[in-house]
Amino acid sequence: MARRASADLRPVNAEQIVATPLLIDGRATRRGQFGLALGRDAQGMKVLQVDGLDTLKRTFGKLPITTVDAICPRPMNAHTHLDLSTYPHLRGDFAHFIAAMAKYRREHPQARGLAAASSGLGRLVSRAVAAVGDIVARDAVMVAELQRSPLAGVAYREVVCTEQAAAVPTLAALMQRLQAWRPMQRPGGPRVGLSPQSPYLVCKDLLRQMARLSITEHVPLQIHVAESPSELAFFQTGSGSLAQALSASGFRVPPSPASLGFQCDPALTPIRYLADIGFLDAAPTLVHCVNVTDEDIQIIAEHRCPVITCTRSNANLQCGVFPWKKFEQAGVSVALATDSVASAHDIEIWHELDASLACHGPGLDLATALEWLTVGASRALGLAAMSIEVGCRLDDLTLFSRRPLVA
Repeated sequence: MARRASADLRPVNAEQIVATPLLIDGRATRRGQFGLALGRDAQGMKVLQVDGLDTLKRTFGKLPITTVDAICPRPMNAHTHLDLSTYPHLRGDFAHFIAAMAKYRREHPQARGLAAASSGLGRLVSRAVAAVGDIVARDAVMVAELQRSPLAGVAYREVVCTEQAAAVPTLAALMQRLQAWRPMQRPGGPRVGLSPQSPYLVCKDLLRQMARLSITEHVPLQIHVAESPSELAFFQTGSGSLAQALSASGFRVPPSPASLGFQCDPALTPIRYLADIGFLDAAPTLVHCVNVTDEDIQIIAEHRCPVITCTRSNANLQCGVFPWKKFEQAGVSVALATDSVASAHDIEIWHELDASLACHGPGLDLATALEWLTVGASRALGLAAMSIEVGCRLDDLTLFSRRPLVA
């Protein structure tokens, strides 16, 4: 679905030239005076020509011209939790959020499930999101998304395993699920993936085995990592506010360095830990990566791991600011996503874009932010990035103006 800023733009069902200073797709980001000539066929509006604006004026001189700030493919939401779509927005720092999530889950055991996921999915579809990376905590939600979701992307089954002794049976159960779910994959729908929740909620042996499974069976992986300063303290000292929140969150075996199978070290970071145990060899998609060192960023780049940033979640949970420029300089592919309504208030991808531009200031330009929502998101989800060319359907594009509304 094309997007436009205000009611005085020409209807998107009219033949016209759409001019823009910014044209973004999987091939390149082009700056200058470009545009699309749009025409109609039996299926609706399509691209007749992509070219410089002067060329389009000469070729289609009788068509009216509309100007927008950018033209790009439809956005993707590469990381969210649709089955949390009916949760409240839980405010407070990261450790408080972990504790509040556990409390809400105990008091409302049915809140995270199929109805919430269906509601969230409907919201994304209504906003013309092209694909989603969804963290799925219930098997029924996984089956429903594989069978019925109209969105491409990946449905990642969330995995929590806080003790080394449970690694083998947990892996066996996951492999049985994969065997059942993978035949349900269909063209245009999501693929099956796995999401070890974080390096502090999945033990070392299972992380290693999941990486091997990913490599041999081509299973996409996505993991939360380096989100909060308290996570760094957990790996370096085994203590701090995150450790306290986890110990009180109701796990049968509360996660600790001993239960997870690692030894604390003052120089250890979550990224270094994942590299040392071989998890990054599978090039998983890494979510957040706010609290990282320069060495961490180099490790991520060397392993070719895509990174997803969630600006509003980072701000709301007092995690810090994503150092995007350092990742860009290291050649790391970055995507922008919303995370869940519990940490970001909503799953509106355009709100996330606005928040990112405001958070990072003039150093982050519109082109880069839109690349994160399109080209970067496609890389994070293992999808081919769309090329804008003759024959493309208008419904597959975003005609972006500064305050986009559904056209």
